[in-house]
Amino acid sequence: MSKMNAFNLIITVALGSSFATVMLDNSIALMEGVAALGLLILLQYVVTFTAVRSERIRRLIKSDPTLLYYQEGISREEYEEGAYFER
Repeated sequence: MSKMNAFNLIITVALGSSFATVMLDNSIALMEGVAALGLLILLQYVVTFTAVRSERIRRLIKSDPTLLYYQEGISREEYEEGAYFER
């Protein structure tokens, strides 16, 4: 799971949520659920296929982890570079 990028995590959660909804909600037709799952899987395949072949797309969906908090202090450089906002 540590090798997952944000897009893969989102698709995985969406697949699980969609599957659970189809199984538990009687108002959703089975074919609608199968179509939704198929669409998510197709989307995952297309984005991965494109990312393997395009550096620009790969950079768009992948990111490197950032260490924001270390030894009881926030790293201002990383904080500002990552465009995190204070509240």
